[in-house]
Amino acid sequence: MTSLTGTVALTRFILRRDRVRILVWIVALVALAALTTVGIEGLFPTQAALDQTAAATEHNAAAIAFNGPAQDLNTVGGQVAFQFGAWGMVLVALMSIFMPAGLRGAKRKPAASKSSAPCRSAFMQTLSPQRSRWPP
Repeated sequence: MTSLTGTVALTRFILRRDRVRILVWIVALVALAALTTVGIEGLFPTQAALDQTAAATEHNAAAIAFNGPAQDLNTVGGQVAFQFGAWGMVLVALMSIFMPAGLRGAKRKPAASKSSAPCRSAFMQTLSPQRSRWPP
């Protein structure tokens, strides 16, 4: 028995369970990258326009802070990587936050309080058991 026992079955189960969610995220990321490419080709139709934009953007501290280091900005691919890179990373981070949301299960009702006061929560009882009324 190894430490990877059951990994294939578990991976297959997760992919089967979240196939729609994974597909939506992948399609959204690919569509955003494709639309960014179309937009950049529309904004900079000639190589001279790309060269002019690359020269203006290479030393712009704000653009570099938001988009990362400027590399090969005189090509469409370099512009796509520069413009889409930071936003793509944000989307991947959001995806990694929202994907495991299905693992938490359904929301459960909180247990009924044993107190006779209808407004008093179980949380407040644990914090201040000597209080007799809420709100004060």
